Amino acid sequence: MMEHFRVEETTIADIHASYRAGAITCVQLTQAYLDRIAAYDQRGEMAHERNLALAIL
Repeated sequence: MMEHFRVEETTIADIHASYRAGAITCVQLTQAYLDRIAAYDQRGEMAHERNLALAIL
C-alpha cells in the first residue's frame, strides 16, 4: 500500500483519494511525514515530537 506513496510528491487531493481508497491510513501517513522530517531534520528531536504525533491518532 505505502510503497508507491511519496509524501514529497503528493497533494492534499492525492492524500484524500488514497485514504478513501484504503491505500493509506492516518497512522501510515503521519509516520511517513515523521520519517521524512527525521531524514532532513538537523536540529534533532526538539523540533518535533514523534510519540505525541502518533499518540493523537
